[in-house]
Amino acid sequence: MLVDARALRKTYSTPRGPIAAVDGLDLEIERGELVAICGRSGSGKSTLLAMLGGLCRPTEGTVSVDGVDLGALGPHALADLRARRFGFVFQFGGLLPSHRAVDNIALPALLGGTSYEEAYDRARDLLGQVGLGARWDAYPGELSGGQQRRVALARALVNRPVLLLADEPTNDLDEQAEREVLALLCALHASHSTTLAIVTHDPSVARLADRVVHLSSGKVVSAPSGSSFAADAPAADARARRADLARAHEPPEAAFEPEPPALEPAAPTIVGEGVGRFLAGFVGWALVVAGALLAVNFVAARFQRRAIDENAVKKRQAEELALQTLRADIDDVITEADGSHVVRIYLQNLSPGKAFYVLGPSVHCLIQLDRAWQPVQMLEDERSSANGLHRITGKEIFTVRFRADFEKFDELVRGYMHIRIHNVMVVGEHADASGDLFQRTDDYYIYLRPPKVSDDDVRQRNGWKPGAVVPRWIAMPAH
Repeated sequence: MLVDARALRKTYSTPRGPIAAVDGLDLEIERGELVAICGRSGSGKSTLLAMLGGLCRPTEGTVSVDGVDLGALGPHALADLRARRFGFVFQFGGLLPSHRAVDNIALPALLGGTSYEEAYDRARDLLGQVGLGARWDAYPGELSGGQQRRVALARALVNRPVLLLADEPTNDLDEQAEREVLALLCALHASHSTTLAIVTHDPSVARLADRVVHLSSGKVVSAPSGSSFAADAPAADARARRADLARAHEPPEAAFEPEPPALEPAAPTIVGEGVGRFLAGFVGWALVVAGALLAVNFVAARFQRRAIDENAVKKRQAEELALQTLRADIDDVITEADGSHVVRIYLQNLSPGKAFYVLGPSVHCLIQLDRAWQPVQMLEDERSSANGLHRITGKEIFTVRFRADFEKFDELVRGYMHIRIHNVMVVGEHADASGDLFQRTDDYYIYLRPPKVSDDDVRQRNGWKPGAVVPRWIAMPAH
């Protein structure tokens, strides 16, 4: 047995009383098993997955993974176990927008102490396994949603985890991309012998599992009457369905039936001489008219094709300008004496010989409160320099100010607010907005220390050594 959860209970306090997200739940997962966790929204699926992965601690009960009691570990030991033994795939890719695909995959291995060479060897090998070997140097903004989910899956496997936890891994994907990700999950589960637990609303995903666990009000229940989720079936049937999905995803060897044998030629029909001359003349004129129409149609089609190709080239150039030539990120976050915060965002032209124009950046900041994003107060004064039309030739700094005076907030790192900085820009080659324009949207995530929290408070609450450096803010990957 790999996972053993006993009497799990997780409650959250609210002004009207406690709410039990998970209520007295027992769960066992065997090594190498693929388990689907199903239920309606609010049934406790994601909370259960978070407790199995050590992302949150249960209010009551125990979770053991590979013989290790997660509740007995301190914060640092638990974080080390998560990094080395668990893999996570969330509803959104959560890739670092300023890093290439290979960098995003190698990063967890580097943070876990793996050498540079081995980390990047693993990353390139996994990119090949997920079918993106040729896109190793692509940034997340250059990849489709399905491709980003593949990179996130490869990242989850780079440390060779014993347990892979996936929360709605096909969320918001189109049908084709969803099938690609599911086929890939099944193939990687088989090839890596990784134990896999998937939270899903999708019956087609549940049918691929060796076992389906149904949750309702935080408890394990039987499948609801008339439910579209399949009841537990033998593991061999699930393995067969996973193999069928992988085969169906492969390109067919022959898409068409073979050409039929030639037919016998029809016997000639003799007609009158006058009728023959009439038909010959009619056919001749018909051929002339048809030829003229075909010629006109051919010329028109060529012009249309050329116009379409030119538009496609312009759109591709605008996209490359916005995603490859323009680099944007957080330069610094400064806390002012009045308690407000100044965010310095830099826009950098990576091809200084060719200037371009940016409308914006339009920036809004949000804070995480009760596991949800809430807007903060943006301050407009002479010190804020964002918005407007800007000509970018090198590296330019833009500033925005906000105030986040909250007594209580979600603390993913003790003593720090979790801040999301949402940036929207329109990029073009010309100041008059002629030509193709491209709208680029970035999200930056940081941990920001409130002015009222001292360095000693942060050191004490996180168990850091006396005199340890306490940063004002910490950059985080998108998630």
